[in-house]
Amino acid sequence: MSDREAKLSFLLPAFVSELGSACSREYCEDKTDMECGCPNCLENKGLTLAFDVRDWNSSDDLPEHWRKRILSLRTARLAKHLICPGYPGHDAAAAERRRPSTESSGDTPPPESLPTVD
Repeated sequence: MSDREAKLSFLLPAFVSELGSACSREYCEDKTDMECGCPNCLENKGLTLAFDVRDWNSSDDLPEHWRKRILSLRTARLAKHLICPGYPGHDAAAAERRRPSTESSGDTPPPESLPTVD
């Protein structure tokens, strides 16, 4: 890392609920290398928090333990189902459809058979 690059860390709240989340903006004001990562502060910067796609379909662990990434809201909306609950852009309906079913829905046409030559 060069002298001109600065490492920036986001302080994420430990728990996000329907009642809101803890904001650490005041705590981070005097720290030049830290920013608040609560939903309101991220939204003000045009950012959101999303699950790491490599952890998404993991059945070994709870979603609360999956890795998370801060992304621009515009980019994260391309995969709405990955946005963490309580953060800008989260779509509960998309999250419910998060794991693709392996069953056929019936709307896929059957595969075509190749003609045989006699």
